[in-house]
Amino acid sequence: MAQAKRKDTKGRVLEKGESQRKDGTYMYRWTDASQKRQTVYAKTLNELREIELEVTRIEEISNLSWEKGKLKVRELVALYREIHKNAKLTTQQKYKYFDGLIEKINLGDVQIKDIKTSTAKSYMLLLSGMGYSYGSIQAFKSTLSPIFQMAVEDDYIIKNPFNFQLCNIIDDDRKERTAMTHEQERDYLEFVKNHGIFRHSYEDILILLRTGMRVSELYGLTFKDLDFKNRRIYVNKQLHYLEGKYVIMTTKSKAGVRTLAMDEEVRKAFMKKFAEPRPKVEFVVDGYSGFVFMNRQGRPKIRKNLQMTMREIKLKREKQGLTDFSEITPHVLRHTFCSRMIENGIDPKTLQILMGHSDIGTTLNIYTHVDPEVAAKSMETIMLARVANH
Repeated sequence: MAQAKRKDTKGRVLEKGESQRKDGTYMYRWTDASQKRQTVYAKTLNELREIELEVTRIEEISNLSWEKGKLKVRELVALYREIHKNAKLTTQQKYKYFDGLIEKINLGDVQIKDIKTSTAKSYMLLLSGMGYSYGSIQAFKSTLSPIFQMAVEDDYIIKNPFNFQLCNIIDDDRKERTAMTHEQERDYLEFVKNHGIFRHSYEDILILLRTGMRVSELYGLTFKDLDFKNRRIYVNKQLHYLEGKYVIMTTKSKAGVRTLAMDEEVRKAFMKKFAEPRPKVEFVVDGYSGFVFMNRQGRPKIRKNLQMTMREIKLKREKQGLTDFSEITPHVLRHTFCSRMIENGIDPKTLQILMGHSDIGTTLNIYTHVDPEVAAKSMETIMLARVANH
């Protein structure tokens, strides 16, 4: 004899796993892909069956577990961090900043299965509406993307919701980094050198312009890293100030360990630092002492010191009604060095080594910023050489 079909109080037939509770709501029970019993609830039968369709789609198409998909964003982030717990301290500092953004937009308690591409985009737009810059939002998205990619690879979700181009939904308002002109470079150095306060950073700025070092690499130099006889600078570490203490770190990548040449101006700048009075007791950071650049308190300088000085230079010039130095930052100094090398005909591979770029693509991108006339002159030089060889 056929078993009677179960029905709800409205006479509708209930399918396998479906049932109506005493309070009139509905429940669906099933065994998921990981062989665990799962239960979902809904106020109406139609709502319940929408959930059932989602469960079926997920588990039949991709063999994903409904339980895994219920993981919250905060929990997924914690899982990723545990796997990458040996990340650099600077990376860990970024994580803390992004944790704050996750909480600010109430993303932490959202289940990862509920984050679709449209949802992810809405969160990016929310940050934009809150006044965050394109660069900050891009960095936030770039941090979340590998975290959700891990969830895809571990069969927690089907698709990475953060795999989209941010510029398609938010205008990229970042200003293109440009190099200083020869005139700007000369005027900037002259202004700093002759200013009562800023002249204390003259050597720092000059050396960065002539060597292309990162600020953290410059301030990580000790006198043992300088070879005055052979005019060489050995870049092998970075100095950072994190959570109230100095920290020595490896270079940004293996490519960051490199040897640079000193021109006469750079040699004189280092010699001036060498001749300055030193603390009776040298400041030691992770076993390193004899730092070339010290502040007035006898402690090693850090990136923030130069950033603040260059910001003050900008403000000082603006008060004088001058805006020619308004966009000059420590990174512009590095970019300017790179452009000068290109202007003088250096090949991309050699420039990649000098800049400490791990990817030559980063170096090649700088070639797109070369002045058109400089490019034309380089072409002219090659053409003349070709004629001479024939």
